Order: sequence, then structure tokens, then C-alpha cells
Amino acid sequence: MEIRLTEHVDDFVDPVPVPVPQHVGKYHPAVKAFIEDRDWQYVTRDHVSRAARILQALADEAPKRGVDVVAPARSKSMSPYEARKASHSQLVLRTPAGNYSVKVKELPGRGGQQLAPRRWNERKTKPCWVENRGWEFIPSGRLDLIVDGPGTPYDGDHYRDVKTIKVEDRLPEVFRSFEIYQLRAAWKERERQREAEERRSRWEAAMSEARRRYDQDVRWQHFERAEKEWQRLTRQREFLSLARAAAHDVNPSVREALDAQLDLVADILSRADPLQNPEVLVPHLAEPGPEDLKPYLHGWSPLGPDGH
Repeated sequence: MEIRLTEHVDDFVDPVPVPVPQHVGKYHPAVKAFIEDRDWQYVTRDHVSRAARILQALADEAPKRGVDVVAPARSKSMSPYEARKASHSQLVLRTPAGNYSVKVKELPGRGGQQLAPRRWNERKTKPCWVENRGWEFIPSGRLDLIVDGPGTPYDGDHYRDVKTIKVEDRLPEVFRSFEIYQLRAAWKERERQREAEERRSRWEAAMSEARRRYDQDVRWQHFERAEKEWQRLTRQREFLSLARAAAHDVNPSVREALDAQLDLVADILSRADPLQNPEVLVPHLAEPGPEDLKPYLHGWSPLGPDGH
């Protein structure tokens, strides 16, 4: 069994009230663009005003929370993924945790017939967001605020009208979630750094052990080569001894040359003998390369803890 402790950051953040204006003197440019763009409002006409006030409440509160409000069309700093998410959003909130696209949609009521595609020569009578559904939209008056960005589920966070609470009353949860996502991201980054440090520590220990074992093997292999060389020299000395004995019967005309040859061989054997020159038993240890250490690393990369 394994027990892991994790940070429950939700307990560190309390919701703070977000006032929703009943009347708006001047809309934020992004909210004004939402009101004017009837093709992509995602709410029926009777509820545009309420949706706009919800968006304006977010735009008014955002600067107080250190959050920038960006019109979707002007969010130059977004990644391609964020840009796709925000393509038909009504606001983009740039928080310390990342960019969040915001959209208010009206939930469809029950029923509705499938719509026949509009012919090319037919006059457009429905906004694009309804035509793209392919089904008749039955107004319900129930709104759904969708916030999508770093830390949210795949389809974003949903703050819907329910029987006991309206979207307006759930706006404090929106900003609370931004703080929670930021705390979670910071905690995950700390965990990532801690795990990276632990991994590097394990890698360094593995590298140290690999160098020790490599050094040991190199020393042993050098000793084995010296021992084999000594055995070879011992056989050659035996042969040299037999050669000197045989030289007594050699014709005097070649005896001098033969003795010179055998003396030269004796000198070479003496200089090559590790027991007569024990300093050669100390190996020269070159700095091992990555491929030299790989057999001792048990799956670790000699290039780094992440294999780079």
C-alpha cells in the first residue's frame, strides 16, 4: 500500500461577492461587441440584456482581482489552442494561471424540430448560432456561463441557472476557481521541481556507482592482461633457456650472431615483465564516455536524468 499526501488548495480560497449591475451606463468594449454581434450571441433576444450584465459584472470585477479583460479578437498572446477555444467567446480573462475564454449560452428547452438547411437563395432569418445547431432552438431563459482554460475540464467549467441559484449568484465561484487553479498550478510546479530534483539525485547516485564499477572493471581487466602477459613471457623465457642450451652446439660461425639475438630477446622480456617493472600494474584510467557507462546504469541515460 502507498499513502500520498497532496495539497487541497480549495480550502485556502474563499468566495468574494461579485456585484451584478442592474443598469449599465457604459459597456466594456468586449461586452459591447457581444451585444452587437447577433449572429453569435448564443442567447435569444429576450435574454441578451441579462447575459450582457453578467459579462459586464465579470469585466468590472476582473481588474480588482488582478485579471485583465481581453476582447477575443484582440488576444494576441494566446496559443493556437486558446485562440480556437476563444473563437466565439464573448470575453477572455487573462489571469496569472493563464487565459480563460468566457461564454454565456442559453440552455435549450425541450422539443424543437430539425431544421432543413437554408438554400443559397433563401433569405437568412435565424442567427448563425441557431442555424449551425441544425435544430430549432426552444428558449428556456436558463443561462449557462462557460469558462474554459488551464485547469478546467475538457468542456470547461459550467455555472448554470438551477432552481435554487442563478448564474449571477455563482460569479464569486468563477474568480475563486481562478485562484484555485493558480494555486494548483503552483503546487504542481513545486511537485514537478521536487520530483525533478529527486530524479536528478537518483541519477547522480547511479552515475557515481557506474563510474565506481567502471573504474573497478577497468583495473581488473588491466590486471588480467598483465597476468596473461606474464604467463606468455614465462613461456618465452623457458623457450629462451632452451634456445641458449641449444646454442652450445651451433657452428661457431653463427654463434656470435645467435648470442646477440638471444641477448636482445632477454632484454625485451625483462623490460616487458610486469614483475620486474611493477609500475606497469597501475592502469591509466581515461575519463569514461557515455557508452562506457551505459552498461552499468540499469536503464538510466548517461546523458542526463531525462535522457537528454
